[in-house]
Amino acid sequence: MKFLLNFYFVRYFLVLGISAVVAWLLTPLVRWTARAAGMVDQPSTRRINTVPIPRGGGVAVFIAVHAGLALAEICTPGTLLGSLGSRWHPFFLLASCLLLLVGLIDDAFELRPWLKLAGQVVVASLMYGAGARIGTFFWADMPEVLNYALTMAWYIGIINAFNLIDGMDGLAAGLASLSALGLAVCLASRGQASEALPLIALCGACLGFLRYNFHPASIFLGDCGSMFLGLLLATVPLFTGAKSAFLASVGVPLLVMGVPLFDTVLAIWRRSLRAALPTLMDNGGRAVHVMQADKEHLHHRVLALGISQRRAAWFLYGISGLMVLTAVFASFFQSRATGIVLLGFLAVALVLTRHLTSVELWDTGRALLHVVRTPTLNRLIAPIYLGLDIFSLVACWFFSNRLVGIPATRMHLLLPMPLFIVPIVIMLALTSTYQRSWHHVRIRDYVLLAASLLAGWTLGCIIVILFGLRFPGWWRQAVVFLLSTPVPVVGLRMAREVIGEGLMALDRARWGEQAREQILAYGGGRTFSCFRNAFEVAKGWQSRNIVGIIDDNLALSGRIIEGTPILGRPSDLPALARRYRLAGIVITAALEPERRREIRRLAGELGLWLKDWTWAETDVGGGGGEDPHDLS
Repeated sequence: MKFLLNFYFVRYFLVLGISAVVAWLLTPLVRWTARAAGMVDQPSTRRINTVPIPRGGGVAVFIAVHAGLALAEICTPGTLLGSLGSRWHPFFLLASCLLLLVGLIDDAFELRPWLKLAGQVVVASLMYGAGARIGTFFWADMPEVLNYALTMAWYIGIINAFNLIDGMDGLAAGLASLSALGLAVCLASRGQASEALPLIALCGACLGFLRYNFHPASIFLGDCGSMFLGLLLATVPLFTGAKSAFLASVGVPLLVMGVPLFDTVLAIWRRSLRAALPTLMDNGGRAVHVMQADKEHLHHRVLALGISQRRAAWFLYGISGLMVLTAVFASFFQSRATGIVLLGFLAVALVLTRHLTSVELWDTGRALLHVVRTPTLNRLIAPIYLGLDIFSLVACWFFSNRLVGIPATRMHLLLPMPLFIVPIVIMLALTSTYQRSWHHVRIRDYVLLAASLLAGWTLGCIIVILFGLRFPGWWRQAVVFLLSTPVPVVGLRMAREVIGEGLMALDRARWGEQAREQILAYGGGRTFSCFRNAFEVAKGWQSRNIVGIIDDNLALSGRIIEGTPILGRPSDLPALARRYRLAGIVITAALEPERRREIRRLAGELGLWLKDWTWAETDVGGGGGEDPHDLS
């Protein structure tokens, strides 16, 4: 038997099996005890459960994990946990007992949030003292104060991530089992097979507990369980991360635990905005606290799509599983791990942001526009643009230096930098860039901005050549710098317009499910552009939806104008009316009398209303006489 235990996969199955069986056998007893002690989640507007369900099931998971490790250690020759054994287990046992106690008190008496947070800080500080700390940022050692602050943020963030996501049957335990399994595979791929055993134990305990926690659940983890899951998953990567292995100890675990962490980021983002600007948000102007619970977590939004709890859980399991696979893939290709992890983060962030963050984007957009429109900020807009431009140019210079691969010395990095940046800033000022209202600009304003950047860069190159500050590769760095500067400089000036457009898109999406008139526009020229702009500003989408455009110009067929497709010619109107169930047509072109009569006839036959949209000057009186240039 002991010979077999020398093989890691046998140890894995032993620990997994013991933990799963202990959790499976112990959970009914914990459930009975919790019910007898009155630790029961009652149905409420904030909770999903419709019947009273005991909480505190985390006690079974806690005992199962430690029992699995203890029994396996008794049966295993040598050190069971590898480098973890002598220093990790005693400290983790003490820390997890303290956190379990805090969680049980909260489950029984509902502690105030700051008291629970204080308990988490004490536990995290204990693990920090034991050596479970971040230590380095990529290749640089961090100062002790910064190291402690970031490590506290790591522990508290992950502990609360699983605490917040534990709002639906089987969700926290299922995500924790996936995260633990993914981290275990990553550790094994790095030659740390023994160190992965606590994660295997957690995976087994969660699987055993899911027998009673998956929908319809008969017991909940409670705070004692969800916080324990987060503590174990936060601790092991920091203990096993070698020096200069920042990506292994932090980056990969972040990806593996992506779903609960993403939910936590959204919760902090959402609640912080509502706490800072309560009168602006949709909460009746009431003050909102950052720690105040709500029903806008990821699982609430998935359930709002109209699917069952089981399907919602499997959906979030699937997203988490994809992130775990990405992290495992990165761990097997360590030379490309940074790129794989960043690509995984980007892909998941784009998907989740596209489908599940409309609330936060809406609140953020309104908050930013509110701040931008304040009189004080408007008076400071020029200095703010100047400061942001200088910061962006400095960042682009450092980026170009790193991208080209030139040594970051005083000669190569610092001396040439002001010779490029100062001329660009001067040219921006000379072309009145800081006097323009970038909310009301035309294409020529952006062309002038680009020309200013090019002129300033050219002047910088001339100065470098004249002063003899050239060095090998300086030309490549200068070109990369030129190509990178338009992105932040132009982006800053487009930000307000992009936010406004984004808010309109979100508002349209919020009205999308309601009954609205479906209309067509006749004419896709400049008049339509003006009509579309007026339609957006007046929030016309709240009562109407422009499904498309019809136009006599065959060359426009199949094109998209102002985000609206050209659906055909006027002769296609009968088919379009049936397909889109049209209510009416808005004429947005100067039509010949014959064309106007024809469209009026078609609209009458199809039962559609017909309106004409024009833009022109209107005489409202005054003493200046008649304007010879009157456009009306």
